[in-house]
Amino acid sequence: MDEELLIQEALRQRRRQRTGMSLAGALALAVFFAAVGFLLAAHPGAITIGLPYPFSPDFLGPVLTAFGVIALLIAASFVVTAVSGPRPRDPWGEPAPGDCPACGQPALRSGEVTVWEASTLLAVASGTVTLCGTPGCPHATAGPDRGLAGAGSSPGPLGRAAG
Repeated sequence: MDEELLIQEALRQRRRQRTGMSLAGALALAVFFAAVGFLLAAHPGAITIGLPYPFSPDFLGPVLTAFGVIALLIAASFVVTAVSGPRPRDPWGEPAPGDCPACGQPALRSGEVTVWEASTLLAVASGTVTLCGTPGCPHATAGPDRGLAGAGSSPGPLGRAAG
């Protein structure tokens, strides 16, 4: 069961990388945080105009400017992520030794994959997945790490293994 989860996650990651969704997502977040940061840092008065006394511009202006600078730093981190991250034309994972047992091509790629539970962000399964890079080849293997609570069981409340 863990093997299937790991293979599905690796295929999803490879598909996201090939389509450029990771790069596009990082750039979209960078543009959003840059716009918000510029608005807050350069024009805090546009937000504080006409606010009642407890939110006076004398107090709120520097606070909004500080948040704007923080948003600009976050935008810069997303730009760095987009520039240094994987490109759509780059193959997924690292080269693995040997030929593919299904198609015979020397196109095996291997990578560490972790599957997270969406509601709690606990690691459900983790391990090494090997995929064939030949188009149309279905070969995929997974070797799960057995140190996780989710390896072979589902985590219960508070992250303890159920059962």
